[in-house]
Amino acid sequence: MASISLVTICMDNPSALWQTCASVARQTQQPRQHIIVDSSTILHRKQMRTIAKTFSAQYRWVKPSGTYGAMAEGLRDLSENDYVIFLNATDWFAGEKTLDLTVSAINDAHKRGESFYWGLGKTPVRDKGHTYFLKHAQTPEKLWKMLTRGTIGLPHPSMVCRVGDINRLGTFHKPWNVSLDYELALKLGKERGAPAVLGFPFSYYDQHGGSATAPWATLASKF
Repeated sequence: MASISLVTICMDNPSALWQTCASVARQTQQPRQHIIVDSSTILHRKQMRTIAKTFSAQYRWVKPSGTYGAMAEGLRDLSENDYVIFLNATDWFAGEKTLDLTVSAINDAHKRGESFYWGLGKTPVRDKGHTYFLKHAQTPEKLWKMLTRGTIGLPHPSMVCRVGDINRLGTFHKPWNVSLDYELALKLGKERGAPAVLGFPFSYYDQHGGSATAPWATLASKF
């Protein structure tokens, strides 16, 4: 039985954190762990901790060290065999059965004797009506070709992968870089093969710096 944990990073945004945690609470299947890594100033820290407690999530405050440093901190206490989704504040699940469907997809692959190392869901970008690329990439092979060409981006709320692979590849254990989500995808793809494309809406997120495509084309040429 697959086990999925969530890591949420946040900073001085209690309303966004509440929205994210509420979308987790509505899931028909709950994560094994939900870890909130907060870098808020003292002005909001108590409120952020209270929100985490309200939704039975594990709260951890860390000094600001960039998005990916906080993500790495969130992985620290997770099992190597867990699957993880980074659902940060301003991200939220698209439906109430997202985790249920994800676990079922992983378990079904195992029943067929197939490995499931990482997968991508259909994730619309909530920004000026744009829709995320997976609507146009229906197969893992097509998606992988688009990724390696650097023509598309990879926002972390769309991806589920094994904790052990992230730790072993060391992707987030380095200075902050806007392209680390994409770097992880390239490394996973080269080692584990093309990702499974999950056929259901995964999560929504506000467009932010990590969804820009320019750095990815440059990074793709390095692998």
